Amino acid sequence: VEGVYYELTELANIKPTDEVLYVAKVGEKYYAMSSDGAGSKGQPSAVEVSVVDNKITTDATNVQWNVAKLNDNIETLTFYSVGQSKWLYCTHDNNGQRLGTGTTATESNTFKVADNGYLFNNKQERTIGVYSANADWRSYSGVSSNIEDQTFGFYVKHSTLHIISVTPREHDF
Repeated sequence: VEGVYYELTELANIKPTDEVLYVAKVGEKYYAMSSDGAGSKGQPSAVEVSVVDNKITTDATNVQWNVAKLNDNIETLTFYSVGQSKWLYCTHDNNGQRLGTGTTATESNTFKVADNGYLFNNKQERTIGVYSANADWRSYSGVSSNIEDQTFGFYVKHSTLHIISVTPREHDF
């Protein structure tokens, strides 16, 4: 029997092939950033997950990312949706976080983790967090009251294999 869980991991230890959940803690709740652009304007929605002992064991459908670091530099991160050819990018507008392809998206698709712990878009200078009123991911020019008091983590997928041994019993037939 195989089981899957996601474990809190330092950004420096993430490989481009890892399946990663990017998670915000807002109050006592945890929200993973969706990788399908299901928000009302194409932004990532916030999917509530359960975190216990720095692990997520709940279903993680449509929230997995590959995180690429340009030249292994954690100041230039690109988030690719697992199994899709889309990446996360920002426009200069509030709520301007999107998933996309093409030239426009590649101009604004690099991020870093800022000193305050928030994900920051390098080109558009936007800070990303979970919008408290609608529980979706948004970007602002700074840490506005809509996304304040949040902490973030990267959770990497691991698989476990449980081997079940069966000992046959003798039967009288």
